Amino acid sequence: MLASAGGHADSRAAQPVPHFPTASPSQASDSPMAKHQNLTKHQQGIVNRYYAQHDAIHVTKLMELVSELAVSEGKKAAGLWKRVELALRQCGIEEAKIRAVVDGADVKKLAELVGRLSK
Repeated sequence: MLASAGGHADSRAAQPVPHFPTASPSQASDSPMAKHQNLTKHQQGIVNRYYAQHDAIHVTKLMELVSELAVSEGKKAAGLWKRVELALRQCGIEEAKIRAVVDGADVKKLAELVGRLSK
């Protein structure tokens, strides 16, 4: 063990590194939450509620992006439009509608589309 400045042994050096088992490919296809097999019941509830509210979360994100786009310019606006495009795809919006809004960089059209999504 290593001694620290205070003369006490450093207990961090003696602790073993934890090993986390990984799922085999056959196990991964058996469960929709294969990567989260070891979640507690409470954690599973949190994950399930997230996915139940998935659409509302994305619409809220789009509303925030509309607000940010209204006051941004230049490089920041370009980055926000990329985020808008991704969020619209995650909401399941048709590609033609996404292109019409994003290619035109029209905040008003985006706000109207988000307004329709929030109803």
